[in-house]
Amino acid sequence: MTPFGKELRRIRLDLEILAGEMAKSLGVSSSYLSQIEFGKNQYRTALLIKFAVFMRCCLKRRFHSISKRHSQCRNTVFG
Repeated sequence: MTPFGKELRRIRLDLEILAGEMAKSLGVSSSYLSQIEFGKNQYRTALLIKFAVFMRCCLKRRFHSISKRHSQCRNTVFG
């Protein structure tokens, strides 16, 4: 594994994103994504940009969801 591939895989797994879902969002095949994660294929700069945009969207959704749950919990506790 390359450092980038290892980190890509770690982030994907931490966010509980399936390889197929990420691959589709990046416009690549699941096998190509797997090859990048395991260091068996090179990636291009365009893919890095797509990955950054994809991660931004994922993190934005995740924080929105957490914020929404926190707000609901706070309203329940403090009325």
